[in-house]
Amino acid sequence: MNKVIHKTNNLDSVGEHLLTILSNIHDSSYCPQTEDPIENFFILTNQHLFMIFSYSVLLAIWVLIASIGLAAKFTQLSDNLFKFKDMRMPAMYWSTRRKQYRNLCELCTRIDGAISLITVISFSNNLYFICMQLPRSLK
Repeated sequence: MNKVIHKTNNLDSVGEHLLTILSNIHDSSYCPQTEDPIENFFILTNQHLFMIFSYSVLLAIWVLIASIGLAAKFTQLSDNLFKFKDMRMPAMYWSTRRKQYRNLCELCTRIDGAISLITVISFSNNLYFICMQLPRSLK
């Protein structure tokens, strides 16, 4: 009986969370603050962050976090392979590691496709800022 109550409570929480997200998507679509619908959604749902950071800074942080996460997964796989270096391992071990590596490479390709434009824009923005500040610092 206790498990049923627990599961019902969790299901209610998930339902409430999904309805909140749908409400925020609706509000960001019909009450836009900018022309970018994704930016509108993030501004609506994370107003406390936008009081401190700009949208471009938050995107740069997201790119950084995604890159660190991918690098950590590749490092984890590499460390696991080095742990069993020069050891005789069953074929299933190598099959699993190949699948993990292939999945990581596919994830890396998908994320690269999604964030490449963000990365170029962020880099260009940083380069522009540096170029604008350089003459001022030389005075």
